[in-house]
Amino acid sequence: MSAPILREALASLFRAGRDASAALTPDEERAIRRHLAMRWGARAATVAVVGLGGYVGATAALSSWSDTVASEPALEDAALPAVAHIPLEGGPQYEHRWGEFTCGDEAPAPHATAPDERLSIDITSSGDVGMATASVTWAAPAEVPVGRSEPVITAGAMEIIAVRDGVVAGTIITQDSTLGWQQFGQSSSLTGHASLAADQFYCISVDTNSGAYIYLEHDLDPGTYEVFAAIRVFATPESVALYQSLESTDYRTVDERAKQKGVEYTPGSRGCRALQFQSVTARACLPDAVPTAQLNEELGTVRLLYDASALPHEFDVTLVSEPLHMVIE
Repeated sequence: MSAPILREALASLFRAGRDASAALTPDEERAIRRHLAMRWGARAATVAVVGLGGYVGATAALSSWSDTVASEPALEDAALPAVAHIPLEGGPQYEHRWGEFTCGDEAPAPHATAPDERLSIDITSSGDVGMATASVTWAAPAEVPVGRSEPVITAGAMEIIAVRDGVVAGTIITQDSTLGWQQFGQSSSLTGHASLAADQFYCISVDTNSGAYIYLEHDLDPGTYEVFAAIRVFATPESVALYQSLESTDYRTVDERAKQKGVEYTPGSRGCRALQFQSVTARACLPDAVPTAQLNEELGTVRLLYDASALPHEFDVTLVSEPLHMVIE
């Protein structure tokens, strides 16, 4: 991928779509394509325009060039400039900041592999030590893509859950969520460790007033349990756009629960400035960090530009390992 070409593409998209609504019209798409075709000539790349209407899970619509431009051979370094419209509270993949399971939930069924995404999860124990290791692996591709942006996926919090009588009895978070994960053509793993002691598990709930997470220590009762590792892994226009937009900034993540109730969060506000000191931002504050980001308060979205060649296909899967057996005495 050529960085100058990508920068020019994104700048062109920004200028052409500056005043557009949440979904670009066909005329606007054609205008962007014409603009890029004139600026790039034979080096033009496909433009992907993603109109989500406030919901990130929609499938990206890829718009091809005119017959003349499309007949040119595709360049190996061609980027795919794209637009993502992101809900200010985030897509459904970001709803649970700390894992997908909590106390009282029905026990999950094992789903340890996602072959199409080359993903798998397992959990192992260290014998008498009483330690467990949870690991999710992203296997290397059969062929490494040449000249395209490195694919990006996002991993939620990795948790170890204890189940008894078909119900989740406690959880341990072993690994925080990641804004973006890349493998650069090699197999890669995320790993977390936890002690399988009765007093190490807890239950997580959300305070309805503050929106903050509450951790309630929860000693497991004596008995036999099944122990699973679980993680949600996904790739969407939102996740790729967030990662690409923030990877060169000082922000570690985007987390709506970092906001305080009753505080205004708009670009330049005191609320947004306060988050900067925590190296965290909210979606409504993104224009402070990303010059081309556009906030639309009326629609409740923020528009981000990104290179869609880092999103070979969208997916959203929750991996659950085969269980270990644990005895609490």
